[in-house]
Amino acid sequence: MTMATDESESIQRLVDALEVDPSAAATLAPLTHLTSFGAGDVVIEQHAVAHAIHFLVGGALRYEHLVTDATERVVADDLPLMPVGWSALHYRRHRATAVAETDATLLTLPLDRWDELATIDPALHARLADFVLRGATRLLAVARNRPVVADAPGIDTTGLQPAVSSDIDLEEVFATAPELGSLPVPARAWLAERSELHAMARGQRLIDEGQDGNGLWLLVTGRVRLRSYIAAGGEPHEVIRHTQRPGSLLCGSTASGALPAPHRVEATRSVTVAHVPRAALADLLRDHPDVYAALAERQLRRLRS
Repeated sequence: MTMATDESESIQRLVDALEVDPSAAATLAPLTHLTSFGAGDVVIEQHAVAHAIHFLVGGALRYEHLVTDATERVVADDLPLMPVGWSALHYRRHRATAVAETDATLLTLPLDRWDELATIDPALHARLADFVLRGATRLLAVARNRPVVADAPGIDTTGLQPAVSSDIDLEEVFATAPELGSLPVPARAWLAERSELHAMARGQRLIDEGQDGNGLWLLVTGRVRLRSYIAAGGEPHEVIRHTQRPGSLLCGSTASGALPAPHRVEATRSVTVAHVPRAALADLLRDHPDVYAALAERQLRRLRS
């Protein structure tokens, strides 16, 4: 099998994973290339200047400095086409070190080509951003030694009370949200119109770690506790944070499927939250792919930190 055949088949695998028209392979072919590494080679290095994002086609990588001091093993057969180097999409520097544990092959997309794709085919770029967001979330779950659930149970909004306040300006709240504030004003208005407000009592749990939120969840008023666990050295370590900042993203989402929540969210006082249903995100992906891609990339920036 020739390198050209390998490259063509790898691109087709990515197109199939994106669930887009097969003709997308012709768009990706001039933008991507295969990169091979031998066992022990450094694929990406923490703090090094980044030039590309990669997708693991074959072999195994060993991650270092991802979340804990422990190393994590990622195998292509277990996490097909896992994005590698995604944390450099915004800051152009890598957040982790990945070393080839075996001979490894990756489909490489230079960062300038990533930007070019957004111009020449916004719909394909949005699908790719969606795919990277899902893959990065799964990778971090593996790094934290948390179970990756293919069909995580979705949150049941019937357990929440509808918020009755008429003083809330969701567009203003969204303008303060790190993941939404830099979106165009019409895009924030579009999302606000499709949002649902819910009230939570003190002590009530919104979502559990690993659960699918069925859309975006943002804090509007009140204060919440964020609890997550990292298993390092065989012992789980609980990480607790609190936030009361309006617009804080409590649970991210993609349009294409379940995205396990990175932490449990509990109200520490009376709380109002906004929910953008996944169906609205699917509409956004279809009708405004450039905005959807920007939203996915902003969620990736949040994962990076």
